[in-house]
Amino acid sequence: MRRRQVFQIWGMPFPETSIFMLFLVMLFGYAYCADQYPEAGVQVLQRPYLTWEGNPDTSVTINWQTDKALKKVEVRYGSEPAQGSTKKYQYKAAGVSRSIDGMPEPRWIHSVTLTGLQPATDYYFIYGDGKKFSKTEYRFRTMGSGDTPFTFVIGGDMGPGPRTRKLVKAAASRNPAFAVVGGDIHYENGVVRNFRVCDMWLDIWLDDMVDADGRLIPMVHAIGNHEVNKEVPPTEPAEKRAPFYFGYYPQGGKTFFTRDLGSLARLVILDSGHIIPHAEQVEWLKSQLSSSENRWVLPVYHVPFYPSHREFDGELS
Repeated sequence: MRRRQVFQIWGMPFPETSIFMLFLVMLFGYAYCADQYPEAGVQVLQRPYLTWEGNPDTSVTINWQTDKALKKVEVRYGSEPAQGSTKKYQYKAAGVSRSIDGMPEPRWIHSVTLTGLQPATDYYFIYGDGKKFSKTEYRFRTMGSGDTPFTFVIGGDMGPGPRTRKLVKAAASRNPAFAVVGGDIHYENGVVRNFRVCDMWLDIWLDDMVDADGRLIPMVHAIGNHEVNKEVPPTEPAEKRAPFYFGYYPQGGKTFFTRDLGSLARLVILDSGHIIPHAEQVEWLKSQLSSSENRWVLPVYHVPFYPSHREFDGELS
């Protein structure tokens, strides 16, 4: 195995930025303020956002939400713009729909995973129910393969509000290939009735996390304590304990996973004890570290090691 660099990320910038020239790391963190109120005109329905469930250089998952169930979920896409003409797109793909139990208002989340994509390629798409599609054509770019350099942004402890909007705009202005949120995304505390807080945050992301060429920027989320409803027993399914983390953002249905970013870096997302105990991740983590041939290994987790923030005798430390 080649010599690798391992960096710890928990909402602080890398101290070794001089040797980390391939990546831009930008802090979103601590934008949340508990007394902020919903902004007027929040709108998340019928607007797409991107997650990764597979290899970032050959796949992407397109997600959107509606207040009505769809009989069919479909994306039309291709490597050339088609200005929304359904017959001009090279490919189509079907997806799945789901809802979150107990939502105060009707809400369905639809997801379509595109596979077999070409690395470092722009794709154009529309989405809908197979008959009616979005009026706007959207665009994204796959990650490069091999040792293609890239830029990304990372932070955490966000929540909605004016400061978050400023930070998201600043991050997007760097034209990152993707953005990582290291937990405490919305601050809804896993409580379904707080879904408007999630909408406020997602509205900001949908408005502003777009690069200079109009491409949507994929998101990668680690789980934090404010994604989890502490009133729901640990014996309940994970999807019930953290309904929005799992319901809104498809990432393979797990709170710990890896994504290889070409041959340059392996992104390792960890669960710092919020849903999955630390002990259950140890052997998996060892295998991910030992099998990686990537130059960089980038672990992302929410609760930092002592003495960064938590007390030495605390449960999470």
